[in-house]
Amino acid sequence: MGRRRPERDLVENLIKEDRRRKAHDIAEEAGLIASIGYGKAVDYVRRVIKDMKRNGDLPRKEYTYAPDSDRMEDIDKLFELRQGKVSKKVAKTMLMLNCYYRLRSEDYDTHWRAIDDTYDKNKGLKNPLDMRDAIALCEYALEWYTKSRDEEKNQEAIKRGLPGAGLNFSSRTLIEKLEITEEELQHMKSIRREE
Repeated sequence: MGRRRPERDLVENLIKEDRRRKAHDIAEEAGLIASIGYGKAVDYVRRVIKDMKRNGDLPRKEYTYAPDSDRMEDIDKLFELRQGKVSKKVAKTMLMLNCYYRLRSEDYDTHWRAIDDTYDKNKGLKNPLDMRDAIALCEYALEWYTKSRDEEKNQEAIKRGLPGAGLNFSSRTLIEKLEITEEELQHMKSIRREE
């Protein structure tokens, strides 16, 4: 058995605190980059993660997906907070998710008004998307909604650890794709920084 580095305990604790954290962030916080260099430090952290998984010291953390109704409320809140001021890229994602979560709604009126609501939100943007783009986004959302209603696809998704077929985004992914600021996070119901 090889000699244990003195920083090993610190690295293991940082990994256990946040399993999704990047290796270079852990290496930097542990002071390894300054002492042994970037490449060696990052490789060391990755080896520690691999060892912890192999030894069972780092069981896989189950991710809990938020209900669609909470995600829909968060998308509505973002439209309200941003008052139509979003980039085209972010607008496309927001509109597509708006349509998707509304289609998934258990409320009959919300479900049937999903496409109309999405078109209305597009019109409310400072720089609205071309109607063809808005239609394409709704068609994409409808395609994913249809997949989410397919029982066979749902069973396959559940076997992979997902709540079902359809769009399953983590908070981290939504924060990145929607460019959610720290201030906006304070108003979110289901989108959280800590996962």
